[in-house]
Amino acid sequence: MTGVSISGVVNSVGTVKNFVNVIGTKQNDTIIGNKLNNIINGFGGRDTLSGGAAQDTFVLGEKGNVLYRNSGIKDLAIIKDFVSGEDKIQLAGNRSDYSFFKKGSSNFIALVGNSNGQFHFGTDEVIASLNSSFNIVNDLIFV
Repeated sequence: MTGVSISGVVNSVGTVKNFVNVIGTKQNDTIIGNKLNNIINGFGGRDTLSGGAAQDTFVLGEKGNVLYRNSGIKDLAIIKDFVSGEDKIQLAGNRSDYSFFKKGSSNFIALVGNSNGQFHFGTDEVIASLNSSFNIVNDLIFV
């Protein structure tokens, strides 16, 4: 298995499938959950995340640590199967630290670099792209 950190074995890029809880690497990982409730933490890089069936939590931040905050769109979580009302997105900090916007059929979450809560290219960092909508009150967990 390449690109996965398991029992001290670390490679550069890889795909993990059918696991319940996964922490990826700072590389470009593809993580696919199973039919159980999954906690998926890509840990940075340009990751493709899919929870599979059930209620999944996509970790984009930990207490005091925003993941995916470097290198613009080279460092981003691409969430493939988010289901509003069922899945959750975990973010570090507070609601006011982020802006949320839609472009085409994708929804984005950005860490704001300004105080007005609106996304600005150049100062804000896109940390996630979702191919479905989400509710900023019910679907987000702040730690």
